[in-house]
Amino acid sequence: MRRVRYAASQSFIGIVALLSRVFNALLFGGSAHQSISARAYVESHRKPIWAKRRKWIDRAFSLFEADHCFNAWVQEVERARKTLRLNSTIEEL
Repeated sequence: MRRVRYAASQSFIGIVALLSRVFNALLFGGSAHQSISARAYVESHRKPIWAKRRKWIDRAFSLFEADHCFNAWVQEVERARKTLRLNSTIEEL
């Protein structure tokens, strides 16, 4: 039963992350490779509207984690680094 719950929760998280990327691209004209949360973190340093969005998002996720937008950005950077490492390994073969 634990495996089923884990698989269901991971699938739900994946779907939410996908929707965040789609909305970032369609509603905000951003990249489909970046979630709204990660974009809010990056853009909050340059644009006041994104600073407000970051504050709203962080408040919405405050029950689950502190500084959600920063953590989303870190996760995306790590995912990009992993992809680059995998691609450099493939080229060596």
